Amino acid sequence: MNLVGGTGKYADITGQCSYETEYFTTRTLVTTAECAWSQP
Repeated sequence: MNLVGGTGKYADITGQCSYETEYFTTRTLVTTAECAWSQP
């Protein structure tokens, strides 16, 4: 997933995240992400 933009102190950030989603039941899931971002 790509990060682009933002508001306030996060304006103009860019970066990328990898993520994993675990499905426990048809109504329950957990998504975890690890991101690296920068700001000019």
